[in-house]
Amino acid sequence: MAGTRLIIHTIFVVQLFLLITTSYYYASTKHHGKFSSVEPFVIDRSGWSLLLEDVAPAGSVGLFARALSIGGAVIKNVGNLLGDEKRLSERAKSSSFVEEMRRKLSQLELSTDRHHVKLPPLNIQIVMPQDNSKLHKLADALQKGIQKHSSLSLLISTDTESKPIASCDDFSPPSNSKYQAQMPQIVVLTDCLTTPGKSATVDIHRDVPIVIVRTKSSEEKEFERLLEEDIAHIILTEITKASHVTNERLSSLHLELIDEDPASHIGATDRVKTKRVFELLGNAFASSTKFLIQPLLDDLSFLYGGNVHVEVNSFSGSTIDDLNAARKAKEFIRLTTDVSAYLPLPGEMIETDKEEEDEPGAKKYISTEHVADWFGTRIATHQKSNSLHWALFVPSKDHSPLMIHVKSTEGEGVSVTLMNEFDSRLVSGLSIINLDPVYQEDEKDVTLNSMQLAFQHATSSALQYLVGYIRAFHGLSPLPGNVDKSPPALSVTYASTDLGFLSFWELEAIARNHWYSVLQRVLCETDALMALLYTHRSLAFTESIAYRLNNSTQLLRHSMALIEQGYPTQYATSALYGSLHHLESVTSDPDLMELPHFAIDHYLAVFSPLILPLLMPLVVGLVREIKRYRKLKRKHEEGSASC
Repeated sequence: MAGTRLIIHTIFVVQLFLLITTSYYYASTKHHGKFSSVEPFVIDRSGWSLLLEDVAPAGSVGLFARALSIGGAVIKNVGNLLGDEKRLSERAKSSSFVEEMRRKLSQLELSTDRHHVKLPPLNIQIVMPQDNSKLHKLADALQKGIQKHSSLSLLISTDTESKPIASCDDFSPPSNSKYQAQMPQIVVLTDCLTTPGKSATVDIHRDVPIVIVRTKSSEEKEFERLLEEDIAHIILTEITKASHVTNERLSSLHLELIDEDPASHIGATDRVKTKRVFELLGNAFASSTKFLIQPLLDDLSFLYGGNVHVEVNSFSGSTIDDLNAARKAKEFIRLTTDVSAYLPLPGEMIETDKEEEDEPGAKKYISTEHVADWFGTRIATHQKSNSLHWALFVPSKDHSPLMIHVKSTEGEGVSVTLMNEFDSRLVSGLSIINLDPVYQEDEKDVTLNSMQLAFQHATSSALQYLVGYIRAFHGLSPLPGNVDKSPPALSVTYASTDLGFLSFWELEAIARNHWYSVLQRVLCETDALMALLYTHRSLAFTESIAYRLNNSTQLLRHSMALIEQGYPTQYATSALYGSLHHLESVTSDPDLMELPHFAIDHYLAVFSPLILPLLMPLVVGLVREIKRYRKLKRKHEEGSASC
């Protein structure tokens, strides 16, 4: 009987401890998701063991420095309690990692352009496959010419390990993609056939960073003068294509085709024919978007999307994708399309040319103010910052041909750009497509091919205005331009095999304008995040957050390494944007949070009145039962011995 009571008391105590242990384990391992209404009992700090960089301020390594840091924190807190405003305004030191990056930045030979933007140095290699003994003199001549025309820091180096060739005909340009990290090269070929009346021919490849110079003779002095005076000017023109600096980047593009009255284009009311023509127009719109807009967005996505891609949960040490691998973050700039019909244009907004009012096919006009009222209010409700909404409007037969009239300049056109007066980052555009009646009652299916081509040409022409705006938004000329004034002794040609509308040199010009501002932003946000993690040790720091922070810091290191090695700036800028994306995902992660209302002392204060009244009697009763059980067992043994 005594053993039964001991077993019952033991079971009660064990059950109580199991209840406490399982409750604590469940609460401490409960995942805190975005839509979770349950706060975790103990924060997850497993990511600290995976963090590669030290978040401590510079100079705080060591026992003595740590003691000084703790003492300074105590003095600062006391000063805050006493209202010492001077101590409240003090700024902590940057982290060791950020200080290291800033030290590397200070060691770079940065130059300043005409827009007062700091630019990194660019390494250009001179290659002479026929005879590399003159390379150093040619490099000095090109360097002298660049310094004469600009203050840009360009490092001219020589490549003496190129494969030798016997004549110009044996040379073939490389077939690399512009998305592959590679050094810009100037290939010099002598004793070549050139354009009549020209002493040299310069072939600029848009897809790869290569410039091929072909000359008639191999006279050293004449060619040095050519490099210093003429070719240096062409190289600088290609590198500095961006005419102005903008720190904004396009985040999304919404394209819309609006047909006011599809039936009016065919001169018939047959629904089947109307539907067929409208489908042809939609197919032409989709095809033009694919071949005109998508390659342009792919080029910009390569730059803004973070071309070095590292999986969040597969980071291993400091290994990053190979430099020579194609790094193209497609669809980073979100593209959406829409096709709609039967959206009438209010008649009171349209004016007819008074001189042609009685003639068939008279021009109709709509003012920019009416376009803003009709189209601007249509998109104002769902447009976001740094996004672009562009519409192709097909007026009905009664409203064709329709032109946009600018009252301030008395000009007219078929495309207009609208900017929100309250937020300049909200931009929209409208291009008008004037279609002639293209469908008659006696036309057969064979005419659909010509109709498809006509629609294709009309939509492509209208989208050229959008292409021009996107280029101008990034500081480039609206249309791909060549060297305005080539030297009279040279013949400059441009070669391209890529469908993209941004050449390698244009991407480089955009990247060089963005590099320094994006780098400073990444450094500031990294420093702020590391200061937060260092001063608030009670923050949750999960493994997922640690992986993304590691990716961000390693991409920042990778970007600095690319600049130090002289690679083109577009690869370093893309890596910086990748680092910035990881930082933004960390700072917006709900798992990076603190428990302001559920500290350990709070839980003890809540659960102690519930647990202690049960725990104390059960433990005391268990101790008494153990003593009683031992006493009864001893008596039982003594009785057995006396018998």
